[in-house]
Amino acid sequence: MRAAQKSAALGMFSEATRAWFAAALGEPTEVQARAWEAIARGENALVIAPTGSGKTLAAFLWAIDALMAEKARAAAAGEKWARGVRVLYVSPLKALGADVDRNLQGPLAAIAELAGARAQAPEIRTAMRTGDTTPDERRKIVRNPPDILITTPESLYLMLTSAAREVLQSVETVIVDEVHALAGDKRGAHLSLSLERLDDLLEAPAQRIGLSATVRPRDAVARFLGGAHPVTVVAQEAPPALDLAVRVPVQDMTAVPAFGGFCGAGDGTRERGGGPRRAAVENAWKSDRAMRAVMAAESGAAPKAAPLQPRLQRKSPDGSAINNTQLSKERAFRESTPACTLLFHPETQTPLICYKTTSLSFSVPYPLNLLHQLPDTLQK
Repeated sequence: MRAAQKSAALGMFSEATRAWFAAALGEPTEVQARAWEAIARGENALVIAPTGSGKTLAAFLWAIDALMAEKARAAAAGEKWARGVRVLYVSPLKALGADVDRNLQGPLAAIAELAGARAQAPEIRTAMRTGDTTPDERRKIVRNPPDILITTPESLYLMLTSAAREVLQSVETVIVDEVHALAGDKRGAHLSLSLERLDDLLEAPAQRIGLSATVRPRDAVARFLGGAHPVTVVAQEAPPALDLAVRVPVQDMTAVPAFGGFCGAGDGTRERGGGPRRAAVENAWKSDRAMRAVMAAESGAAPKAAPLQPRLQRKSPDGSAINNTQLSKERAFRESTPACTLLFHPETQTPLICYKTTSLSFSVPYPLNLLHQLPDTLQK
């Protein structure tokens, strides 16, 4: 899209809105300009563009500008403003709705200041209605409806089934964010029903604007958004412009030192590799204390003994007799050389490694895909 077309799309807004947009963002993106053209024609629109392209602002800015113009005309004519929600924003994510509510405050305040003195500038109020909204805040929404209401599909359904639906009788625009997360599931079915029930409350169907970063298939999602009404698809066809940089923690990756690793299955061969130093496979069946001793011997450092007594006391804190028995078993197993045998469970055929000493014997399962790593000296 040419710069002249983008300028023409921005020229459809009021002077205050154009001044704020030019000062804050410069020129509009292509998807913003195309979305404004469709929205200005009164069409339902499905805006598909990557994150950061400004599609959410494109949907809100047109509604904000129209709201300010209507309030300014009503104030100039001395007419009383009919209270009610004009813009309904529906998001499947409460956190996203909170972000949108917070991000709207800056443009609303800046455009109001540019529109005139603070006391004379039209005020656009926002509010959130979710499952976390307190009863007092819900009553405030009914008593003094905001111009922009941010909600979720479930909260919208509840509002339409209660007396709070009266504040929705003035809705002109419905913005459905993350529409791809709703199309095709139960939440989307409830939302479709809620949007049709909302239209029944209005004199004319509200304009629906759907937002999504990625949608497939587009036509199906457009039908979901519009229901019986046609929807114009505004999609950014060009790939997003990427500013990609690769950063590494060292200047030369070829200068990273290699650590000795083990390659083999118990044959004792060692090669230089990039993995951490490990004990030989033939020692892997031993206890963790024996494993630490082997690794310490390879590195030349003395092995650190684990605190055995506190660990056993935590396991059996209610009697010293159990501790003493387990200590004697642990000591006997540590001071003797266990005999290992590979067996298979008679029913499940699960590999079992059986350990047996003079005073202790037990068995543990062994992964079937690691049988080839067992040493040849293991009794089978």
